[in-house]
Amino acid sequence: MQPGSALVETWIPAGGFRIAKRRLQTPHHGIVTADCLVPKWENAQLTPVRPCEVQPCLHRVFAECDPDPRAFLSLANCYGLLTASVLRQPAPGQAIPASVLAPEPIDIWCALVREMRTCAELWETIRLGHGSLGAMAVNGARLSAKLAENLGRLRFTVSARYIDDGVGRFQLRYRSSTLGGALWQRMAEEITGAIFCTRCPAPRCGQWFLLDDETRNDKRYCSGACRSRVFRQKLKSDECPEISPGIC
Repeated sequence: MQPGSALVETWIPAGGFRIAKRRLQTPHHGIVTADCLVPKWENAQLTPVRPCEVQPCLHRVFAECDPDPRAFLSLANCYGLLTASVLRQPAPGQAIPASVLAPEPIDIWCALVREMRTCAELWETIRLGHGSLGAMAVNGARLSAKLAENLGRLRFTVSARYIDDGVGRFQLRYRSSTLGGALWQRMAEEITGAIFCTRCPAPRCGQWFLLDDETRNDKRYCSGACRSRVFRQKLKSDECPEISPGIC
């Protein structure tokens, strides 16, 4: 079975989102007023996007996000809402209005970012081998419990797709129904070794990027531009690095 977190689709309205107060029903059928992310224009057309294809290490970006509504708004305008279910593709020539997106409370973003940050910090402690074996075991148990708690709430879809690769086979794939679920799936994939994320060390960058089967083991920078910038800075400082700007 293949993970499908990179295939999760969200929808971004023309003009983006804004923060507005909305009246929402609570699980106990009460009514509360909360700050929510809503489309800037209700009749705007929606554009589909695959957030984890745009940024394969998006869970790391969320884990480092400031707990600020303005930061959440910026992420939503790039990657969509956390809880909006995947919509069916419209018929040719038919547009989907932004009004189909339900208001999404800011509190949902606060909770997800807080949990993501906790898990990322625990994982870094374990990955880097900080602390005694006993401490690592305790952190591992905490991380396992956090992942189980959040993954257990997710809704997934499963599909079987025929692949015409000269041999002919079916591939079983699952994916989360929401971006929030895909982020937890992505976090679990990194922790279990299914994917490998690293941060670009180039000055003024620090972007997370994915190391995959097609990436050389010695890749350190997210792009040729970053590596060339580091190379030029070392030349200016009269160093003679044994690296070439043409290798990423």
